[in-house]
Amino acid sequence: MGGVALVAALLVAGETEPAEAEPSQDRPDVADTATGDSRTLGETSLQETPLETAGTLASSGDGRVEAERQERDAFDLVGVTWADAGDAEGVDVQVQVRQDGTWSDWIDLQTDGAQAGEGDVRGGTDPLWVGSSDGVSARVIGSDSDLPDDVRVVTVDGGPEQDVQAEDPAATTASAVPAQPSVVTRSAWGAGSGTTCDSPVYGKLRGVMIHHTAGSNSYTKAQSASIVRSIQSYHVGGQGWCDIGYNLLVDKYGQIFEGRKGGWTRMVRGAHAGNFEVNKSAVGIAMMGNYETAHTATAQRNAVVRLVAWRLGSKDLPAKGSPYKIGGHTVQRIAMHRDVSATACPGRNGVNWVKNPGGLRDRVANAIASG
Repeated sequence: MGGVALVAALLVAGETEPAEAEPSQDRPDVADTATGDSRTLGETSLQETPLETAGTLASSGDGRVEAERQERDAFDLVGVTWADAGDAEGVDVQVQVRQDGTWSDWIDLQTDGAQAGEGDVRGGTDPLWVGSSDGVSARVIGSDSDLPDDVRVVTVDGGPEQDVQAEDPAATTASAVPAQPSVVTRSAWGAGSGTTCDSPVYGKLRGVMIHHTAGSNSYTKAQSASIVRSIQSYHVGGQGWCDIGYNLLVDKYGQIFEGRKGGWTRMVRGAHAGNFEVNKSAVGIAMMGNYETAHTATAQRNAVVRLVAWRLGSKDLPAKGSPYKIGGHTVQRIAMHRDVSATACPGRNGVNWVKNPGGLRDRVANAIASG
C-alpha cells in the first residue's frame, strides 16, 4: 500500500511492540496514566481516550506515528471508534491487550458501515470482549487519505459476574408452530436505562440475520450477562447508538438474552447489519463468541434453532427455499451478516453451521415442519 500511514495508540505501560526495535533510552518504560473520558451506563463503566492525546512519538522514515502505552482502569471489552459513521473503507484496526502482565498478539477488529437511522453516530469496530484486562494497545492502519478523523479507543468494564434466570414464555394453547423459548430479559441481565430508544421503531419480520460477537470464547456462564452489558455500553456510550444493536444474543451455554428495547417478541429495528432495511425487517441474533476460530457449542446451536424456528414459524415464514430482496440484497430467510455487509461475520465455522447440510437452515426447517 503506497504512502501508508499508521496511527497508533498504545495504551498501557510496558515493553515495546513485538518484532519492533527496543525503545530509545529517553523513552520512558511507563507512561502517565491516561483515563480519558469516563462514564457509566447501568453497572458498566466506560473509558474513552482520543488517540492524539496519548503522547505521540514519531518514528523515522516509515510514515508511521506511535503513542506511548499508558495505564488503564480494569476492563473486559475494547473497541475503536471514529467521527464519520461511514468511514471504514481502506483501514485496518488492531488491538493488543495486557492480562496478568502479558501482552497478547495483535488482534484484528472487524469494522462495519454506518448504522443508518440511528441518528448522529460514530463509526467504529465491532466490540471485542477479551476478559479481565488492565491495558490495551490499538492501531489504525491505512493510507493518508483513508485514515478516519477523531479516532478514540474505548474500553468497558461490564460489572460483576452473576447468575441469571430466563423467563418462561406465557402459557399458550397454540400448537401449530414451534414453542417460544425462554429468554433472559433486559431487567434480568441488567440493561442500562440511560438509552434513547424510548420510542422503538417497528417493522415487519421478513427473516433473521445471524451474527457472532467475535470476542473470546473463554467465558463462564456467570460472565455472559456482563458481556451483554459491555456490548450495550460500547454501542451506546462509544458509538452513540440508542441501545444495544442486536435484537437477541445467545451464549455458548444456550442462554438467550433479550437485546434491544421494545419487546423481544416484536420486530424492533436494531442496529446490527449496517443496512437500514435489514435492521428494520430482519431479527439480528448474535452468537456470543468468535466462530472464525472456534466451533459453536451444542447448547448454543440448540438454543439458536429453537429461537429461529419460533420466530419464523410464528409468522409462517419458511426456513429454506424462499429468498427475498432486502436493502439491495437478495438473501435467504436465515441469512448471515456477511450476506449484506463486507464482513466475515459470523465467522467461518458459523457460516458452515448455518448453510451446510444438517446445519441451522435444515434444523429449523425440520422444527417448523414438526410444529
